[in-house]
Amino acid sequence: MSAAERIMEVVADLAPQDRLRIAVEAGDEDPTGRLERIEAGLRSGALPLDVPGQISGYWYGPDETIPSTSPDWMPTGALLARPGESLSNGATVLDLVSVDYVWFPLSMAGTYTYAHSAGLRRGERWRFVPIPSSAHPWPTAYVAELAEPLVPRAVAELYGVEASKRAREDESAVQLRVEPDRATSAS
Repeated sequence: MSAAERIMEVVADLAPQDRLRIAVEAGDEDPTGRLERIEAGLRSGALPLDVPGQISGYWYGPDETIPSTSPDWMPTGALLARPGESLSNGATVLDLVSVDYVWFPLSMAGTYTYAHSAGLRRGERWRFVPIPSSAHPWPTAYVAELAEPLVPRAVAELYGVEASKRAREDESAVQLRVEPDRATSAS
């Protein structure tokens, strides 16, 4: 199954007002035309795959060394801070995971599916390093730990409507507490 086909499948489960669903269903073409349009949107970056405000990056486990340069592959994770909060001061964030190139809040039911969240459940030290930017030069690292799970009805209030639309309605979302890792962060 191609990424475009998987996106069409995922979109069917999203709320009618979700930005991704609106973008995918905007065309009036046949299924082949829709697949071609989605694939073009993926290549150009036009599809709203990210949750607005998310910080994409890479997870590093307890025995992994953070490389001196940023990887050139797709991010392995993303975080969504509460409006007005900054990772650099330490923050409680929503843990986002990619499902076929589309980012969703991780639910507690999915924590054993991903290496970082399974490790955090075991009490391991995992670090998140954002894609390099002016706010986060490489390698700005943050140590994460599990925070209180967030009931579905609270996601919109704390993280915005878009995150809420993509969160599971039947499971609590995973929140993390992240603090700057002074030992490995860029100066």
